Amino acid sequence: MNRLTELLSLPEPERRRRGLMDTPKEIAHQPEAWRKTAETVLQQASILNTFRAGQLIFSGAGTSHFIGLSLMGMFRRLGLHTEAIGSTEITIDPSDALPPGKFGMVSFARSGNSPDSNHAFELVSRLRPEAPHLVVTCNPAGKLYRLASEHRQAISLLLPAMTNDRGLAMTSSYTSMVVAGQGLALADQPHQFVANVHRMAEIAQSLLETYPTALAQVAAQKPGRALFLGTGTLLGAATEAHLKVQEMTAGKVMARADSFLGLRHGPMALVDPETLIVAFLSSQPARRRYELDLLRELREKHLGMVTLAVSDSGNDLTGLADIVIEVDKAANQPLPDDVRPPVYVVVAQLLALFLSLEMGLSPDNPSSGVINRVVQGVTIYTD
Repeated sequence: MNRLTELLSLPEPERRRRGLMDTPKEIAHQPEAWRKTAETVLQQASILNTFRAGQLIFSGAGTSHFIGLSLMGMFRRLGLHTEAIGSTEITIDPSDALPPGKFGMVSFARSGNSPDSNHAFELVSRLRPEAPHLVVTCNPAGKLYRLASEHRQAISLLLPAMTNDRGLAMTSSYTSMVVAGQGLALADQPHQFVANVHRMAEIAQSLLETYPTALAQVAAQKPGRALFLGTGTLLGAATEAHLKVQEMTAGKVMARADSFLGLRHGPMALVDPETLIVAFLSSQPARRRYELDLLRELREKHLGMVTLAVSDSGNDLTGLADIVIEVDKAANQPLPDDVRPPVYVVVAQLLALFLSLEMGLSPDNPSSGVINRVVQGVTIYTD
């Protein structure tokens, strides 16, 4: 029995006492959530195929913003024009944040009740009345879902109920909305989309069965910092990964995301003897050679507490990583990098869960009110 299965098998009173009622289950059920999300996307494939024409803006706050960062690579590879703009930036200054030309807006939201994200939708509706909207959300009772239903140029993609995480940290909601976004990108290739999702689900299921104990052992070393590295779309995944660790440890583990080449331009100074380094490695040789060079430099400088590599294969990682999570080793043709964010982020979610427990926190609600499941304290100014 692996460490995740042990947590899921605890008696309900103990899970409730330790704040484990929701988050472990929400991490574990992601393969099923992705398959159900794919079914939902296929039901609206024809509408989505029309919507994805032209310039698209991905909007959201926090993790919901990182969804857009985790999707742009796929859209651009397919020749689709996209930009991820935080709804926080649109709310503060839409004239600065929004591009001058025509665009469609894709809003991502777990609850659909964040004031700034909803205001961004309303601002664009007022300032750019010609702009079509797609709302991707997990909550039919959220305000954003209602706003979309009342808008003549908006459509909604409501994901399965199991994606509406009850825990503070977004886990299956993030990965499922990324899957939905991939479905938008491949709306004209539904068979390829379904094949991708089923393969991702199989890989993630294997990961969830194979690696939790090893990741719990990493967490038991109690790193003081965590660094997540990625390239392109996998940098979007690394950005989400760093937030999961920081949220679920209530900031006791300070985390950062960066690119492999960008780390040399100053941020390498943060890597101390208590830093956990997590490398989301590309399967593309042209990218990977730069990534391996950076890992080699970190090793030669004796930087970091533990280096953990997440990769399709570890054949070229001997001596460069202490632990290798092989997510797609048996494949003749690895999944493209821009499909991988949901799978790679599962590793970070498990690390965050085990780190939270090592810190003596409640994973379902680790922050004691400092941050909340739905953001609070935002005053919306309409003058």
